[in-house]
Amino acid sequence: MTPVERESRRVRLRLYNKTPRRKDANKECSRKRRALRANTLNQESIAMEDPIYTPEVVCPTTYGIEPYGSSVTTCDWVIPEFVMTPFLPTSTQTKNILSPTKRVSAGMVKQGVDHTHTKPKFISNGDDDEGVTKRMRMMMRTMDTYSLGNVHDETDEDIEIDGTQDESTATDLPDLYDKVYSNVPEETHMLKSVPKCGYCTAKKFEYEPPGFCCRGGKVELAPLETPPQLRRLWDSTDSDARHFHDSIRFFNGHFSFTSLYCCLDSMTTNVRDSGIYTFRAQGMMYHNIKSFGREGGAEHKHLELYFYDDDPNLEHRYRKCREECQQKDKYVIKQLVSILHGNSYSEHLRSMGHVENLDDYHITLNLDQTLNQKTYNTPITSEVAAVWIEGSERRGQFSKSVMLHGKDRLSHGIRSYHGCYDALSYPLFFPRGELGWHANIPKVGVSMGEVDAYRATHRASNANDEDAESPNHLCVSVRDYYCYKFQIRPGIFNPILHGKRFFQQFAVDTYIKIESSRLDFIRKNQDRLRADLYQGLVDSMLDGDIRAEKVGKQIVLSPSFIGSPRDMRRRYMDAMALVRKFRKPDIFLTMTCNPNWDEIRTELLPGQTPQDRPDLVVCVFHAKLQELKHRLTKHDILGKVRAYIYVMEFQKRGLPHAHFLLIMQRKYKLTCPEQYDLLISAEIPDKKYPKLRKMVIKHMMHGQCGSLNPNCPCTKGRASCKNHYPRPFYDATLQGKDSYPIYRHRDDGHKEKVRGYELDNRWVVPYNPYLLRLFNCHINVEACGSIKAIKYLFKYIYKGHDRASVVMRDASKANDDVDEIKQYRDARW
Repeated sequence: MTPVERESRRVRLRLYNKTPRRKDANKECSRKRRALRANTLNQESIAMEDPIYTPEVVCPTTYGIEPYGSSVTTCDWVIPEFVMTPFLPTSTQTKNILSPTKRVSAGMVKQGVDHTHTKPKFISNGDDDEGVTKRMRMMMRTMDTYSLGNVHDETDEDIEIDGTQDESTATDLPDLYDKVYSNVPEETHMLKSVPKCGYCTAKKFEYEPPGFCCRGGKVELAPLETPPQLRRLWDSTDSDARHFHDSIRFFNGHFSFTSLYCCLDSMTTNVRDSGIYTFRAQGMMYHNIKSFGREGGAEHKHLELYFYDDDPNLEHRYRKCREECQQKDKYVIKQLVSILHGNSYSEHLRSMGHVENLDDYHITLNLDQTLNQKTYNTPITSEVAAVWIEGSERRGQFSKSVMLHGKDRLSHGIRSYHGCYDALSYPLFFPRGELGWHANIPKVGVSMGEVDAYRATHRASNANDEDAESPNHLCVSVRDYYCYKFQIRPGIFNPILHGKRFFQQFAVDTYIKIESSRLDFIRKNQDRLRADLYQGLVDSMLDGDIRAEKVGKQIVLSPSFIGSPRDMRRRYMDAMALVRKFRKPDIFLTMTCNPNWDEIRTELLPGQTPQDRPDLVVCVFHAKLQELKHRLTKHDILGKVRAYIYVMEFQKRGLPHAHFLLIMQRKYKLTCPEQYDLLISAEIPDKKYPKLRKMVIKHMMHGQCGSLNPNCPCTKGRASCKNHYPRPFYDATLQGKDSYPIYRHRDDGHKEKVRGYELDNRWVVPYNPYLLRLFNCHINVEACGSIKAIKYLFKYIYKGHDRASVVMRDASKANDDVDEIKQYRDARW
């Protein structure tokens, strides 16, 4: 066949595939494949069908009955939702089914059902056909003989249980409880290697969203410049470098130009008590800069210390050293003073130490720097600040500035949208005074002329608003800016990733900056967001504000803001709508990040621990979470999932974890202990599963708490564990109160020493062996028994971010308008 003939044939095939008849045939084929997949479990799954499930088969109304001998198959029948007659539990579902004195194998059980009311109803759109009726009868006979074991031909018989068996005829049957371990994988899941970004060379992880690092080449920023002496302190293992790492927040605070104000959680920042450092703050983080007056005899702090850095004795710096490590502090401080001599702000301030009448001087810090950060981000010294004497003509040198006086001690706030915010607050990350994010960073291929023209056309109503929103389609947003800065790029040194505890503080401050930019936009655009819809009389009364004169005057936090109270309420209502449509959830699953995953350990820099790299921990956990979702919904590990909901949040200790609520298909609803035992185990595995046993002991043992450790968080202030551990021994899984399962905890002699105490099966948290072995992390899997638990579960996963529940209001400002944005900021953790 010649090339011309092949091309002509391709054209004819394309035209044929576009004909209505061919399109209908393709749709029909796809429908049959979907129906087959919907009724076929993945080979890795060992989920058992609901013993009381009885489908009602009807003929679809959209398809007519084909003549006898046609190609219609059983896939052409659909199974609609219907509520069957009450089913009386059989002996296979009682609590004595797996008692030590009476064991019944699946092959011995035969279930018969009275089909007086449960006979399938066949409805057709045409006359009955002999062939169709024959196939229907065959399907009826198949459903009539449903059993927990193999399908039998007998019907309408009561269940017979042979409690005694002659020893000579008894067969060596495997332990039914071991089937829960039958599909345990051989290897732990490892993330696939993904090529680095083709635009910015950033390292990529599996399931990472495209464009996360640089928006597909639209964002390009110059790397941070780190002097060689400072780089040695960042990545060296010398004694002074180790001391620098251990006290990094102290040294940055010592050389910071601003003062930091925030409310820290002492429980997570005290390493002696918790063992793991986590920077956790409440409300806002403020960076203020003070004037340098001598009123009240106040000692020199922050910015003022730079006035005297030319003094070789450095006594003004050494007075801040800590007594317990004074010599080490002095040695590091002396090096940092030399390193920061090249800082643009430091050069201006050092000249102030030689003036005589300091009170007559003023320092103006430029807040409106528009340096092109694609190639160079270190400003010229004359652009960052100006020093002048009162009465001179340099007052209006910068359009937006902060003015510091020598005659007062007033504080001036540095806002998050100022380009000098990062340089003044984090000089160890920005040692040359490099600019941080501001609203005038154009994207690749965009000039500042285009940005100015856009702003001139779409000028905000308040032309003097200094935090006017920048056009995000032309300029780099604050989120995109820091996503670019936090990336791992081989061969490019990034001091931010070496910051350890200091990195945690910078990451929290960055998140607040991103969130503040979004909240500021909502505050300035109440009319565009139609906030009047939430300011009616009923809304005010529901919010607890009964002052008539304040109706319609509140600042509204819209539901479009992720994490807001309205957003959480909306998600909760959406979740409850799923329950109305698909019935209650069947499985509650919690997955917690394992900081010792190989993907995390291999990417850590020398001397780092997982708590030093929150960026790395989150990226790996996100990829693992997506793989878990794929296994649950596509591989049917726990059965066919009809609908699911999940949310990711962070522990107070810093590790991310996710909660899943799974609603199974009617065929795989969990209704009896036999199903629980196939999917969930609450025991230490036998030694013939050595790797799984090790993971259970490492990840799934609760405690120690109660009398073993009264100071444990789950026991503190209580007489016993709030989670009811240790659980009592049970030889079989039972249906407890409100159908909540009581999992099997046998007294089989399996004990393991965990953190100095011997623990047995009573301390095991329920888990699925397949998922635990696959992901090697804490995965708690439990069946949702009672419908009473639905609201609790949904409200738990949609409770929102941890926030203080009390809104404080100044008594002198009791008549102020309700500001939901301020309440959200002040009460968040």
